[in-house]
Amino acid sequence: MSIPQLHDVFPDVATATAPIKTTLGTTRSGTTPPRARPAHQPFETVSLPAQAAHQLLDLLGHLDPHPIGAALADEQEWVLIVPPGSGERLHWPWPTLHRNRGVLWVPPLSAGPDRGSHWIRRGNGEGRAFTAPFPVHAVLSLIQSLEPLSAAELERTPVRN
Repeated sequence: MSIPQLHDVFPDVATATAPIKTTLGTTRSGTTPPRARPAHQPFETVSLPAQAAHQLLDLLGHLDPHPIGAALADEQEWVLIVPPGSGERLHWPWPTLHRNRGVLWVPPLSAGPDRGSHWIRRGNGEGRAFTAPFPVHAVLSLIQSLEPLSAAELERTPVRN
C-alpha cells in the first residue's frame, strides 16, 4: 500500500484553474455524498488558527518524517488534511475544529497567497498528503486551552456542512 500523496486525494488539483468544490468524508455505506465532486481518496479536515499551525510546525519539527502533511492556508487559518476516522473518539481542543463531513473548496496548486486560500504545504518530506492526527492532537492539547468555540469561531472555517 502506498502513502497517499496530494494527487491521490485531490486528483484534479494540479490542472485546475479555479477552486474545486470537494466533499469531505464518506457516508455509512462508504461512498462519497453526491453534493460535490468526491476526492479520489476520502479525507477529513482539522482547521486551526495560523499561529497554532506555526507552533505545531515548530514543536514537531524534530520528527522525521514530519507529521504535518498537506495544508491549505489563508492569512488567519490553516486547514490540515487528515485521514478518515481522525475524529473518532478524539476531542480536538479549542480553537481547532475537526470536520468529517461537509464541503471544502480546494484551490489549484497554482494559487498563491495573494489569491486567498492556497496550498501552504503540499505534503511532508515523504510527500504524504495526510497529517498524522495523533501527534498533532497531542501537541494541540498541550498548547491550547479546552474552551468551547463561539458561534463566530464556528463560522470562520471554510468547511461547511
